[in-house]
This record gives sequence, structure tokens and C-alpha cells, in this order.
Amino acid sequence: MLVDPEVLRQIDNAIRSDLQSWRDVSFHLLVWSSVLVAIGVALEGPEVVHDLCNVWRTAKPEASARIKVIGVIGWILVVVGVAGEGIFEESFSISDGQIQTFDEILISEAQRNALLADAANIQLGIELAKQETRAANAEKELALVNEKIGGWKLDKAARKRFAEQIKKFPGTPFDFAVNPVEAPFMEGLDALLTSPSVGWVRLPPKSDNTLMAILIDGKASIILSSGIVLEVDQDQVASLKPALTALGTALHEELSLKKVALHLVPPGSWGRRIHIIIGRRQ
Repeated sequence: MLVDPEVLRQIDNAIRSDLQSWRDVSFHLLVWSSVLVAIGVALEGPEVVHDLCNVWRTAKPEASARIKVIGVIGWILVVVGVAGEGIFEESFSISDGQIQTFDEILISEAQRNALLADAANIQLGIELAKQETRAANAEKELALVNEKIGGWKLDKAARKRFAEQIKKFPGTPFDFAVNPVEAPFMEGLDALLTSPSVGWVRLPPKSDNTLMAILIDGKASIILSSGIVLEVDQDQVASLKPALTALGTALHEELSLKKVALHLVPPGSWGRRIHIIIGRRQ
């Protein structure tokens, strides 16, 4: 069961107040005991004077009884005062020691609470660091997912490097087959390949498949696969190899592909062209 810290603080204050009050009472009683001793000693003064007078034979007989009574009272006060000093001094010492012990307990408890608070702060810092790490990892994973969802992309610098590798083979014929979700990438790649600085030639798509005969902007047949594949007729490999190698290398480097698949198909499948298949990014 957890106790409200404010309740504990009030209990501590009450205990210390009680100890302080008892110590103050003991101190006051000690002072009064000392006063009684002083009064008792003072009351014994007349008897001392009377005894001196007896020495000189000057004291009156009727004063002797009164002086002795006063001396007895002084003696009683001295006895009571001395006894009170001993008792109340011990009581004061005990009370003062209890207060010091109580203060030490409170200090130790405060130090322990401070250490626990430091430990809690350290643990909180560790948990926050873990949460920040998890958040950073989640952001990276989300970025990767968004990147995949966004499909294939070539930024301005990548397009420039891409063009540098393939512009050495102008007039290279090609056509497209594309997954509809990657149509924007196909449009950009088509513009790059057919640009005056590169000079490749896009041919109309060739297919006997009903689905593949459906064109995207008249430039590409439709496929539903994923990944990027280059297909070439077996009898056209020799003549298209330099351009095919440059295209595969550019795709591999600028799209960060682990590999670019190359399929050799039977002669007459595509004719003299590089068939570029652009599937969905995985």
C-alpha cells in the first residue's frame, strides 16, 4: 500500500515537534533547578554569618532559631536543585540525542529518496533512449515502405549518370512492358532514352497476348509482375550486347538493384530490340 508523501511529512514534523517540546521542558526545568541551588546557597548565608557571630559572641539567642530554619530551607533547596540538575540534565541530553538521531534518520531517508530519484531518472533516460531508437527505426522502416510504395525513381543526378552510360549507343531499339503502378517511372525512362542526347529508338510494343496488347499511352504493354527484367532474342545478343550491358549496369547502379535479370528468348520473339520489363517495385 502506498502512503501519501505529504502524510509522511506531517507525521515526521509531529514527531520532531514532540521531541523538541520535551527537550525545551527539560532545559527549562534544568534552569530552574540551578536557580533553586542558587537560592538554597543564598539562604544558607545567614547561618554562616550566625556561626561567625557566635565565634565573637555577638549573636542574639532569639535570632538563632530563625536562622537555623532558614538554613534548613536553603539546604533543602540545594538538595532539590542539585537532584533536579542531574535528572533534568540527563533528560535534556536524552531529548537532544533523540532529536539528533531523528534528524539523521530524516537526512538518510532524504538521501535514499534522492538516490532512488536519480536511479528513476537514469531508468527514465534509458527508456526514453530506447523509445527514440525505436522511433528512429520505425521512421526508417516507414521510409523504406514509402519508398517501395512510391515505386522506382531516378533523381536528377541519377538521370544524368544514367544517360552518360547509355548515350554511347544511339539508335538502339527497345520497347516496354510495364506494371501500371510503375507507369510514371516508365514515362520518365522513355523520355530519357529517347532524348536527343541519348538517341535510343522506342518501337511499338509487340505481343500476341490479349492482356499485354493493352497499351499504356501507346508506349507499353501491360504486365503484372514485379522487378526489372531485360529480354533479348538469342540471335540478337551479339549485336545488342554493348547497349544491353550499359543499360543493365545503369539500372543496377542507379536503382540500387541487387541484380538485373536478363532473359534470352527464342529467335523471333521480339526481333531486334531490347524488351524492357518494368514490374512493381518489391
